[in-house]
Amino acid sequence: MSEKDSTPLDLALYVHYPWCVRKCPYCDFSSFGKGADKARDERYFAALLKDFNLQNVYVNGRKFVSVYFGGGTPSLCPPAFMADFLERIKPYLTENCEISMEANPGTVDGEILKDFYQAGINRLSLGVQSFDDKSLARLGRIHKSKEAFSAVEQALKAGFSNINVDLMHALPGQSSDDALTDLKKACSLGITHLSWYELTIEEGTAFGRHPPKLPDEDIMADEEERGFAYLSSQGFERYEVSAFAKKDLKCVHNRNYWLFNDYLGLGAGACGKIFKEGSTKRRSCPEDPELYMSGNFGEYQSVDANDLPFEYALNRLRLYGRVENFEFTKTTGLPYACLKKRLESAQNDGLLKFDAHGFELTHLGRRMLNDILELFL
Repeated sequence: MSEKDSTPLDLALYVHYPWCVRKCPYCDFSSFGKGADKARDERYFAALLKDFNLQNVYVNGRKFVSVYFGGGTPSLCPPAFMADFLERIKPYLTENCEISMEANPGTVDGEILKDFYQAGINRLSLGVQSFDDKSLARLGRIHKSKEAFSAVEQALKAGFSNINVDLMHALPGQSSDDALTDLKKACSLGITHLSWYELTIEEGTAFGRHPPKLPDEDIMADEEERGFAYLSSQGFERYEVSAFAKKDLKCVHNRNYWLFNDYLGLGAGACGKIFKEGSTKRRSCPEDPELYMSGNFGEYQSVDANDLPFEYALNRLRLYGRVENFEFTKTTGLPYACLKKRLESAQNDGLLKFDAHGFELTHLGRRMLNDILELFL
């Protein structure tokens, strides 16, 4: 490998906060609708720090390029706990570390957003989902559109200059025009990043048990094409399947996942992935917060080498742009040939184009990504 190939993998930190006000009917994340509880959160952050100290062996002299507080609803947590946590791990952070936090617009105001900003959060991700009150009600959200607008406005006043908004489309009762209206409202707010994705029905959720009627595929296809064109006209680059960013403001944390780099996962239900001594290891923490707070953090298990080409493709091909040959070997320890041989038939179908040093999905390949991934099954 070249000198470039042998540099250590970037490392990110994910911290899961498992509580929310009320679990949404489409949500299949590890979350529990039990609201805020300061005493509970104090115990939880003590467990997070204990777990972090135990995982130092996997840091291996590196520093985190990003920290991401996800959930659940991390904005229910007292900002002081996050400030203390970030201060304790500060020696492990890069100088310009991206530190993100998810927030529900129904749980924040101007003062608490200032507190989170002063605690060290420098990127805010607001789970808006829609600016239409009827759609929000169908989705079981606790906020209304006026609170979504206010959350963005107050975040900007608090000092946040890097703000993501999560929006869903293909919602029950939503037309193509409705979906485009949501995008226009989001883009009018001065945000820097947008996650725009289709509502999917997951098993084990309330929607999975009682599926709502969704728009037909023609409507979904129409709204996607119109949405992509509109976002491009507003200066948002589509750099990942469902992520759009203003120039130089792509999400560092999520890109680290898709590039198949390393990440530690802390918290009930969190996952981590580490490439160490030629082997890829994964850890899944128990979902039960009480179990986690009792010190049961989970153990790393080696990933079967036969599963790595699929895992790599599932992640790496979400990102748009060129894939260099050396990346696969650098992140998995496996020879590039075992990836390429599974992709060659996709080239014959016009889904990929190769050269001597790498490959890239074609426009058709982006639209038919699932067909490419099936080559690995």
